[in-house]
Amino acid sequence: MSGKLDHYTLLMYHFYTARDSMNQFNKSDNGIHESNLKYILGISKDQLTFIRARLTHDANLIAFINSVRNLYDIFAQLVNILLLETFA
Repeated sequence: MSGKLDHYTLLMYHFYTARDSMNQFNKSDNGIHESNLKYILGISKDQLTFIRARLTHDANLIAFINSVRNLYDIFAQLVNILLLETFA
């Protein structure tokens, strides 16, 4: 990439950052762990780390959704211009 940040790169950055931000809190099996319950109740020793990870996850998820919406807006404007030129 030549110093230019394109929409797709930004979209994927937010996707992977949101996905990876909670990795340290995910357990490999599907059971409920006491540590997860402590995080949810706010009584864990690492509560601040969990809050930061959750905030990172939420912020990047919102940014990802907004990026997708922006891409669809750009695509809709392009289709609209092409249709207007075709039928004008």
